[in-house]
Amino acid sequence: MLIRLAIVCGLLLWPSSGTVEKSNEMQSDANIHGRVFDSGYGTLVGGARLSFRDGPLELTAVTESDGQYSLERIPAGHYTVTVTCPGFATRSLQVDLKPEPQELNFPIGVGIQGLSSVGFLLEGSVTDSANKALEGAIVVMESPFDRTVTEGVTTQAGGRYVIRVPRPGQYVLYASKEGFRALAKVVSADGERTRTNFVLPAFHF
Repeated sequence: MLIRLAIVCGLLLWPSSGTVEKSNEMQSDANIHGRVFDSGYGTLVGGARLSFRDGPLELTAVTESDGQYSLERIPAGHYTVTVTCPGFATRSLQVDLKPEPQELNFPIGVGIQGLSSVGFLLEGSVTDSANKALEGAIVVMESPFDRTVTEGVTTQAGGRYVIRVPRPGQYVLYASKEGFRALAKVVSADGERTRTNFVLPAFHF
């Protein structure tokens, strides 16, 4: 009698094959959401088309007016994502979709190719508080919306620097030199040339 009762309890505790298959199926899908935004000004972009391709499989989504999109029950895997929108440069990149909820945000740049033969320049000078030019100071540019847009230069004679930026937008400039306090400024590259000067205060020990 005790042996028969143990067998019955074992059958009740052992999961059915249907339950196991359902669990595996749930874990094989990815659910993603995110937004598309202008990498220059951070403006959310509506009407952008996102194409997720993995071999013959292709899934698409279009952002709402607030730049948001979502896709559910996507087979997990390695995808090529292409983001397109009128007025913006097409962007493609590789992503790994895991069997779990993921947030994927995509910055895209304004399609400004051919608008200016000069390009968009950030330029200026770095001096100390006595207005003495600081040659060899480091000036770094970074986009607050797309951290991949980063460039650094060293000031030349007269403390001058010039940085060419890929597109108009907002940028953060950092200026530093050994023995001086570093400074940061937010600048807008709206025209062909934007001038920003730095006056670095010296450390006093």
